[in-house]
Amino acid sequence: MLIVISEETICPGAASLVNELFDAGMPVLHLRKPAATASDMQHLIAAIYPKYRALIALHSHHHLAEENGIKRLHFTGKQQAETSAAMLASLKAKGFYLSASMHQLKEIEQQGMYYDHVFFGPVFNSISKKGYSSVLSAHFRLPQSRTKVVALGGIDVHNCAAAFRMGFDGIAVLGAIWQGKDPVLSFLQVKNAYDLAAGCKQ
Repeated sequence: MLIVISEETICPGAASLVNELFDAGMPVLHLRKPAATASDMQHLIAAIYPKYRALIALHSHHHLAEENGIKRLHFTGKQQAETSAAMLASLKAKGFYLSASMHQLKEIEQQGMYYDHVFFGPVFNSISKKGYSSVLSAHFRLPQSRTKVVALGGIDVHNCAAAFRMGFDGIAVLGAIWQGKDPVLSFLQVKNAYDLAAGCKQ
């Protein structure tokens, strides 16, 4: 499972770049725009090719999902606290794929079963957030979980194989994509490293 997380801000040409990344083989994009209004998000989504919208996960303004053909919803810690298990079950029954961010193993044990996958981290020192350091030792091994667990935090071409050795089911990348001069080229490099690492795990 390879997931790209968007930049926080909506920059000029953002939708065109998203379309290019999907054209290059990006499997899933998490749209994380914490400061964006519903109108901002709708404008951005409308400029993304309809054929790719089912591959988008919304981190906010979940009400925009159905009207735009989006079937993936992501829940932050605050949203998890505000959403009942019954509501999550109802969303799953409607065909939504649900994910969440978690930072403690006990959270995954207690709440992970309500989601199709969870992000866990920071696994390595963050690239995009300076001072956001790894919470894990070099010898960490992920306990078995009923939920797929995706490594988040500091993932790049050099350490994605290490994330798989730790037992993660996939990786989520942010800084490794957006802090380079060419996000599409950066994505292709990460994807190649991911394919090699995932192939060794199988």
